[in-house]
Parts: sequence; structure tokens; C-alpha cells
Amino acid sequence: MNYLNGKLIRDKYIDIIDKKDLTFCENDDTLKFLYLYNKINEELGELKDTVFNDVYEFADVIESLYAMAKFQGISIEDINLAREKKNLDKGSFNSFLILKNV
Repeated sequence: MNYLNGKLIRDKYIDIIDKKDLTFCENDDTLKFLYLYNKINEELGELKDTVFNDVYEFADVIESLYAMAKFQGISIEDINLAREKKNLDKGSFNSFLILKNV
């Protein structure tokens, strides 16, 4: 259920939209989290709609995830290091190994 009034938009949209349509929640961490959470789900839905075939929708999903990570105090570098470590320790998903009967 979405009870937020509005949606998170990219920073540069401030130059192209009517300012009366903007609101800011920059002092409310709970609202920030909820707007980011909704944005991630919105972008993932848009990527699904393209059948995972649009590079710009992939970029939007990743950008929204990076924004959430930054909000949580996690840097892109931290994410990349963790990804590399997991790939070294456990491998990637590139071989498409499937575990039966999950």
C-alpha cells in the first residue's frame, strides 16, 4: 500500500518541472527510506516491462539501488568490493547452476 504523496525524482528534474509540484522530505529519514524503497520497486517494474532488455532501465534500477545504499551509509566501492569478494569466495551466477527442489 502506497500512502506517500508523490514519488522520488532525479535531481536535475528541478530545472524542467513546475516548482509548485515539488516537496522536500530531506529531514525525515523514514520518508526518505520509503521514497527510495518505492523508487526501487518502480524501476524494477519498468525493467520487467521491457523483459529485461533496456539498458536505461537497468541503469535506473542500479541508480536507485546506489541511492538506497548511500542513504544506508554504504558506498559504491563497498558494494563492488563485497561483490568481488563473494564472486571469489562463492562464485557468480554466470554458470546458471540450478538447485533442484528448493
